[in-house]
Amino acid sequence: MKKVKTTSRSLILLTTGVTVGALAGMALGVLFAPAKGNKTRKKIKKKASEISDKIDHLKENISEYIDHKKCKPVEDINDPMDSN
Repeated sequence: MKKVKTTSRSLILLTTGVTVGALAGMALGVLFAPAKGNKTRKKIKKKASEISDKIDHLKENISEYIDHKKCKPVEDINDPMDSN
């Protein structure tokens, strides 16, 4: 059971990192893009929508992965150092 929690935490941290990275990249791209305000706002709206869709897809994948792991029976694993 502990392994599922660790994996879930890792996936949450990965999702957070991807989201923060995507938002930072989008912000830098907009700041350095030589475009008029109207075009820039349209780009921001489009990119924000794309990122939102990616995040939703990632959340679904993580939920499915966690649900799959919850349903899988936990097997007894013997300690390789234990000779009994």
